Amino acid sequence: MARPGRRTYPAAVPREGPRHDGDAHLLLAAHVHALAQLPYGALLARSGSAVRELVDGLDGTAYVRCTRVVRERRGGEEQVRLVVDVAPPGGAAVAEEVLVATPDGRVRSAWSRPGAASRRSPDAAPVGLLAAGAVLAVLLAVTLLVALG
Repeated sequence: MARPGRRTYPAAVPREGPRHDGDAHLLLAAHVHALAQLPYGALLARSGSAVRELVDGLDGTAYVRCTRVVRERRGGEEQVRLVVDVAPPGGAAVAEEVLVATPDGRVRSAWSRPGAASRRSPDAAPVGLLAAGAVLAVLLAVTLLVALG
């Protein structure tokens, strides 16, 4: 039990629901950091591979972490693209990051996705419905302008 005035670690705080996506982000960040520490030659040796691992979050919840490594050429220069995602078993990825490693030893994040669950509210309208509503509104406006014009 924490003493008054002391901060507790997030793992000590009770969590709601069957899983907490924050664990997926921590698992992703730890693995991305470990990959970024590897020399370019070691990453190049892994090219063409896809590794799926069962990993546990801080509260013991199981996740599947998938790491794909692809060798590619961009602008005449060789690079290695790494795609790492973390998902609950049998579910869609809740955290994902794409890294690009270059022969000079640099590793940079090319793209990251926090996961659809954290980006959109479950009550939000589907994107297609919003686009259809926008098109309908424009057509209605044009029709009114022509009729009044």
